Amino acid sequence: LRIRIDRLAEFGVPAADIEAFRRGYEVALKYWPARHNGKNYGGAVEHPDKFAAEVRRNIDSGFIEGPLHYKPYVVIPMGGIWKESKQKWRSVCDATKAGVNPASVHLGADYDMLPDVLGPLKPSTWMSGFDLTDVFCNWPYRPEHADLWCFYDPGTEQFYRYRYMAFGGCQSPSVQQHWARILRKIIN
Repeated sequence: LRIRIDRLAEFGVPAADIEAFRRGYEVALKYWPARHNGKNYGGAVEHPDKFAAEVRRNIDSGFIEGPLHYKPYVVIPMGGIWKESKQKWRSVCDATKAGVNPASVHLGADYDMLPDVLGPLKPSTWMSGFDLTDVFCNWPYRPEHADLWCFYDPGTEQFYRYRYMAFGGCQSPSVQQHWARILRKIIN
């Protein structure tokens, strides 16, 4: 399913949502977080090859920008989870430790389950596919807010930033759920 941004209004998508998708999402903040220089830990340190491969994949996909030519104000510590049984790696931004999640307005999310999203689909849409691997990476940050999502890659000794919502942000599930509900209406 490919959705053209210029046609979203035809499907009843509110103008504010279209504008957020076009310009990027602001991180709704209660206050600007303090400077933080986080160090990677856990899986990101224990599996540097998997972490580096994920960084490269995200750069190639356009989800991450860098290397940056400056040291960011907020450097989020990165962790990671390696599931041996599935041979699956997941990088995790520790936005709580960096102070970004505590400074953010918690939008809340019901955490719709896959059957809730797919259940109402009509038979004519059963040939559609959903790839949830990079689910948050559909929703861009505004450039000035992407600087809240920077991290350090010890393999390259460079700083990078997420251009799209990252796994670990407290607002990411709410924005994803909101758009999943919009897409469910469009698909039907």
